[in-house]
Amino acid sequence: MNYIDSFVSYMANIKRLSDHTITNYQKNILDFEGYISNTYEIGLDNAKAVHLRDWVVSLTDTISNRSINSKIISVYSFYKYLERDHNIKSNIRGSVKLLKHKKNVQPIFTKELINDILDSINPGTDREIIRDKLILELLYATGCRLSELVNLEYKNVDLIEGYIKVTGKGNKDRIIPLTRIAIKQTKEYLQYWEPVIKKNNSKYLILTDSFNRTNQQHIYRVVKKYFPPDLCGLSASPHIFRRSMATHLLEEGAHLIAVKEILGHSSIVATQSYIINTTKRIKNIYERAHPKG
Repeated sequence: MNYIDSFVSYMANIKRLSDHTITNYQKNILDFEGYISNTYEIGLDNAKAVHLRDWVVSLTDTISNRSINSKIISVYSFYKYLERDHNIKSNIRGSVKLLKHKKNVQPIFTKELINDILDSINPGTDREIIRDKLILELLYATGCRLSELVNLEYKNVDLIEGYIKVTGKGNKDRIIPLTRIAIKQTKEYLQYWEPVIKKNNSKYLILTDSFNRTNQQHIYRVVKKYFPPDLCGLSASPHIFRRSMATHLLEEGAHLIAVKEILGHSSIVATQSYIINTTKRIKNIYERAHPKG
């Protein structure tokens, strides 16, 4: 039996993780398999804690601690799955502690940049540009994940109450409020796209030019089109809108628990990482503005 393929199927169909996450897990496990096969001539079902420790040591001079931790977590998840679903026992899980790494400030867009670019998009009656603007408005207004926006269903948009319902990690649904501007932009979008949605019997809100459900590549293209590096100073991605939105909410005094619920984090620890952004940004502003800074 190919345990890696079985694990990938489990992550996709049971855990319902994103394609990006599954690809990373698969690559990390294949890397571990390659190491123990070449070094010890053994397979994954015979690996021990000592083999994982040796692999981690071999990686320390070539990749960052953050990347090593990603590999450790992937291997632990894989062996947890083997123990539970295939009755393969090992002493690997918990044998190596995650490595410490420096918590860097993650890049975000400023409120001024986002507002200036979005305000400059005047689509008129151009259906494609109206859709592009809605994609950008929803990314920033809701902080939703890329996969959540792609899979956002038409029926789960409530413009009267002002919210959308998305399905996040672990197949969990959550309600995200919409801003006044996002509601306005969604109404404008539906004016031109609702007939297309109904005509094609689509259950999804955002469609491509060929009237299929949008996809991750399409969303990336839209983001990079309106937020090019020479304009925003960094390589733009949909996830930067999520970070930016969370940071801006915290800067404006939003409660950490409220931001956690909006983002759909399972742990408050994940949300706390945005406090680092907020604290360091405030410190930089203080040092630049203070007469004795």
